[in-house]
Amino acid sequence: MRATALQNSMAFNRRRLLRAGMTATKSLFWLGLMTLIGLVVGVMVVIMPPLAWIAVVALSIGMLLWVMPDLNLVPEDVMRRLFFFAVAVQFAVPLYYAFAVPGLPWISIRRLTWFPMISVAALTLASSHLSRHRIAEIVGETKLISIPAIGFLVSIFLSVLTSKAWTDSLRDASDAFLYWYMAFFGCLLCIRNEKDVRIVLKIICFLALLAGFAGITEYVLQRHFIAQFWPEAMIERLFADNPYLFDNIVRNVIRNGQFRANYIYNVSLSYGEFLAVCAPICLYFSLHSRSWWEFALGCLGTLACVLGIFASGSRGAYFGASVAMPLVVSLWIIRYMKENPSSLVGMIATATLVSFVSGFATLAIFWARLRVLFTGGYEGAGSTDTRFAQWELAKPWIISNPITGHGAGLGGGLVGFYNPGSPIPSLDSYIISLLVEVGIPGFLFFFLMIGFSAILLLRVYILDSEEASSSAGAIACALVSFGLYRIALSQRENHVLLFLLVGMGMVVVFASARRSLRPAVHSPRSAVDASYRAMSTA
Repeated sequence: MRATALQNSMAFNRRRLLRAGMTATKSLFWLGLMTLIGLVVGVMVVIMPPLAWIAVVALSIGMLLWVMPDLNLVPEDVMRRLFFFAVAVQFAVPLYYAFAVPGLPWISIRRLTWFPMISVAALTLASSHLSRHRIAEIVGETKLISIPAIGFLVSIFLSVLTSKAWTDSLRDASDAFLYWYMAFFGCLLCIRNEKDVRIVLKIICFLALLAGFAGITEYVLQRHFIAQFWPEAMIERLFADNPYLFDNIVRNVIRNGQFRANYIYNVSLSYGEFLAVCAPICLYFSLHSRSWWEFALGCLGTLACVLGIFASGSRGAYFGASVAMPLVVSLWIIRYMKENPSSLVGMIATATLVSFVSGFATLAIFWARLRVLFTGGYEGAGSTDTRFAQWELAKPWIISNPITGHGAGLGGGLVGFYNPGSPIPSLDSYIISLLVEVGIPGFLFFFLMIGFSAILLLRVYILDSEEASSSAGAIACALVSFGLYRIALSQRENHVLLFLLVGMGMVVVFASARRSLRPAVHSPRSAVDASYRAMSTA
């Protein structure tokens, strides 16, 4: 007995020494690794330019976050508030409200608001297993959306490897990750339920209301007054490499005899795109309002979007809004008639919608002024011919590398098409830009992400009768509007809005799928009725 006890004691001591040795070895390994990283970072800070060593420091911080133990360091409410604030600033403050520091990217107000949100989100992901698990669940449940979304990001970074100017493409890819995809993952991390989705949609609706009336004010005053709130010399310094774009911001733009408002955007087309995407969201609050002020917000927001699109003079915005807004009403009618089959409201609404669309189409055919708004007239025909000319110039580049493209952000310079009087090359279709820059896989991933998001959200809106799923229709129609406009617009000023919509769409689809897995809850009355029927049958 004593011999057995002694052997057990010796075995226990050996295991304890082994565990202590392993712990000490791990501690020495991480100490040595962190010391090495510190030395490397210190050397790079000394010998590298500012932008490069900032990236190295950020990478080292990311490695430290990766090995951090699970701790609830950040209150969830703080992260959500930072996210909502960053979204509001993104669509209320121009990108050119910024400071130019030699050797560094623009220090803009937008970036200053996104930085704390991104920092808190990174800390939360590193220290909270529940947050990582939630994102993994949403991504796994919505594979039809998440696979193209992540595939598009991979395509952007793969294009850097075959880029004609890899430093420029790497900068463009980094911006895409830091802003587009941080908005995307921010939705998955910060938006926890349908209430949060409606908060973000209300923010967008309110900002669309502000943008629409600001744009029509620019149209009435015939000048871009938003840029005048920031020193013109500072804006000129920011756009020193692109004076044509600087003139577009601070000078009046007239096309087809009409002044074009651009609000906070660099070009009026992006301003029109923003309103065309927001129009179905504003209309959603008119149709699914839960209070009188939501109804008022929706009606005023819809009116502001229509007025702002007129002020922008963008025919692509007219086209996107004219498809998305009737689609919202049509979906609402289908959902209402499904839930209230005996009501006449659905039939009356259907007749009203058909009459309105038919009358508007007839008016557009016979009234030249209205027709020009959609077709662009003579100048619009020239713009269409320009896109075909750009396609012919782009085809050799697409054929030469259809897999990874020639580098994110380089499409305009590679194709080499110049508008008359402009020293800056440009592309006027995102289809051409994607095929040249990130190849056919990146092009397919982008449009599949939008298409699958819209399809799944439309399915949720029609089949899920819960009030929590009502926002699915508005998000789907907004994505349809965005996707249609991409045919004739290459600017990416609204990509943050796109990835916000895709992220919110994934949350809505995930929540609907989880609700469908719940067991049916029967009321006491229904249970009594079932028992009565069973006894009657017996």
